[in-house]
Amino acid sequence: MDFINVFLQQDLPSRGNVETVVLCGSYALGKATCHSDVDLCYISEISNFQRESLIHLGREFQLMIAPWSWYEHVVTEFERNGTNIATITVMLASGKCLIGNTERWRNLQSSALSSYHNGPNPPSTEEIRKIRVRITDLWEDFCDKEEYRERQWLSLEILQKCVEA
Repeated sequence: MDFINVFLQQDLPSRGNVETVVLCGSYALGKATCHSDVDLCYISEISNFQRESLIHLGREFQLMIAPWSWYEHVVTEFERNGTNIATITVMLASGKCLIGNTERWRNLQSSALSSYHNGPNPPSTEEIRKIRVRITDLWEDFCDKEEYRERQWLSLEILQKCVEA
């Protein structure tokens, strides 16, 4: 994993004040293959959220750059309400802090672990009804399509709605 440290030494000076860097995904879990990308969360008091995909030394780096408040909101509210599939919560819960192992980071990771173990808030009866109606509408559209590409796109949308449910 020396190539990750080399990347950070070259990338971080141009970023200003990045307080914490968290290694996530397959590298953090020790399951990386030669085809795996490197997932990094940069956390600081910046003003906005951004994602970047960079190639360095033949490896793909996926950066999620955001303020503390964004990560805290996603873990404690956004993903708990079932509006996402808990991607960020899982990343932070299983992440390995490479830089800035502060109390604030440890609290954020603890919150992510707690949210992950508690699972999402259950949907209301009305939310379930809306999801069922949407999935049924998509299924009917799928059955009506004759063109292969249209069926492929609709099948992906149906799958996504089922995941959201």
